[in-house]
Amino acid sequence: RNRIEISGKVLFETGSAQISSKSHALLAQVAKILKDNPDLPNIRIAGHTDDVGDAEQNKKLSSRRAKSVKQYLVSLGVPATRLEAVGYGESRPRSLGKSKKARATNRRVEFVLVRPLTVSANAGLALTMVSGAEGFSGTTGIMAGTTGHYAVMDILTADLGLQFAQRGAKSDEGTLNMSFIDIPITATYTGLPPLGPVTPHVGAGLMLSLPLSASFNGDSAAKGGLQTGVVMKVGGTYEVSIGSVWLNIRYANSLSSASSDADGVKLHSLTMETGVTF
Repeated sequence: RNRIEISGKVLFETGSAQISSKSHALLAQVAKILKDNPDLPNIRIAGHTDDVGDAEQNKKLSSRRAKSVKQYLVSLGVPATRLEAVGYGESRPRSLGKSKKARATNRRVEFVLVRPLTVSANAGLALTMVSGAEGFSGTTGIMAGTTGHYAVMDILTADLGLQFAQRGAKSDEGTLNMSFIDIPITATYTGLPPLGPVTPHVGAGLMLSLPLSASFNGDSAAKGGLQTGVVMKVGGTYEVSIGSVWLNIRYANSLSSASSDADGVKLHSLTMETGVTF
């Protein structure tokens, strides 16, 4: 879904960006795929090294190797405008550890499909935290929605979500239930070192919450107006055949309490959400 899987490794002469003749047939296969499928997204040729040697020199070497692969594919008839070359050095290992096997796995060239805009479906539990009123505790609700992700750069996306969420509070007197349309606007950074097959990410931004309804012990309650807040999230992504499966823990802290204020109750949320990016 997000890369061209190759049948072997692109090999280079030791310590150089010269492509080994053993890899010419493999790259010819890659070139044929690209020429036979002009509707494919552009390709990012990503060069990676192991952790032996100086990190900065490894990054430069991986960049030169990625550019060599690009130039070779262009010589086989692939338009240069469809290709970009990036060197990551040792910063994105696929396998943790310092064994020969791990280091051999980390020395690689990947052919990644560049998709500037992706969409995710997500759902999860919304745990409410209460402040501003004594005697009230939070409740557990649900959230579900969709998010668009725009790749600002390779390791940074701008995200705009539209989600339905339920939050509430309870006391000896009864339970406050509220439903919202949440619009999280966040930036997500994915340049952290991988944890095996999992790519961790962190994000932060703003949350706009529009109350749809509010009730206390089943009776209608004042729902207030638009609420603004800050949101922070941390999680990880795992690639599967249908897309990217991910898990987030997201905290939202209201900057105004207008939409969630009933008898002095201010609602914040801690959301555990999971989803798939297509």
